[in-house]
Amino acid sequence: MSGKRVLRLLRREGLLAPQRVRGRRRPRPHDGTIIPDRPNLRWGTDATMAWTRVDGWVWGFACVDHYTAEAWTHVAKVGDRFAALQPVDDAVIDRWGRLDADVARGLQLRHDWGPQYRSAHFTGSLAWLGISDDPAFLGEPETNGCAERWIRTLKEQCLWAELHDTIEELRQAVSGFVDRYNHSWLIQRHGHLTPRRPIKQHKRPQQHDQLDTTSVQETGRCSVANRSPSRLATAVARRSGPPGSSERSPVRNSG
Repeated sequence: MSGKRVLRLLRREGLLAPQRVRGRRRPRPHDGTIIPDRPNLRWGTDATMAWTRVDGWVWGFACVDHYTAEAWTHVAKVGDRFAALQPVDDAVIDRWGRLDADVARGLQLRHDWGPQYRSAHFTGSLAWLGISDDPAFLGEPETNGCAERWIRTLKEQCLWAELHDTIEELRQAVSGFVDRYNHSWLIQRHGHLTPRRPIKQHKRPQQHDQLDTTSVQETGRCSVANRSPSRLATAVARRSGPPGSSERSPVRNSG
């Protein structure tokens, strides 16, 4: 008796094992991008493990800014909730200068569903800092893709490149790689700039050389207090006149 006939008879008699009916994949709930339009809007964190000759397996935790790709790391023997929070604290201190209540208000932290990241200590610390807990969507690990991709870079460039004896040697190697990465690694989406450059550009104050239009409309002349430094220097030069001249040239109406 052929196998197809056996299958047909079993199906007819209802003797086949029950199976789930596969349906179409539902649309993904996210909008298709996890890259924000400026720094300090969304960070991602993830963990990995590395082998050492003396200390055995050790943990490595990383925190990555999704916009700048800047990274912070922490290497620990025990991969608990305290070790998972350490790179986040380091990043907050680096960006805001201190750990304080609501100091990072408006920031979202993307992570997976590991027990370290779902603990009360971790989520409570995020709430105290003002960071919104933003776990990755179930069944879609790519929503934490920035941290996942950076962990791959860490493995290829550091963890797998050389076998270290102790956890302290590994910690120094990871710290050196992170420093080189943040200051010399070129990011294509930033126009081949380093991760440190975009955050510096956003911190740079913008000076606007504008006049107070209200005073121009009311008096027909801009007051000295409302002039920018460049226009003020021009006005002083016009009043003083050329060198050796005692006459003052009239100030023209800039309005």
